[in-house]
Amino acid sequence: MTGYTAWNEIRAEHVARAGGEAAVEAGKREMLAEVDGPVEEPRPRRPHTVSDDAVRG
Repeated sequence: MTGYTAWNEIRAEHVARAGGEAAVEAGKREMLAEVDGPVEEPRPRRPHTVSDDAVRG
């Protein structure tokens, strides 16, 4: 006996108390948005060109 309870043994109880998997996922997204800022679609990158090299050169 190690003296602690593994998360996978008690997770289901906590998820149920929080309102289910959807509520846990929504809370996770809310917390991450607070830390990382709003999630946006990534902007498409424009192709690399020879003139880019000349500017950086």
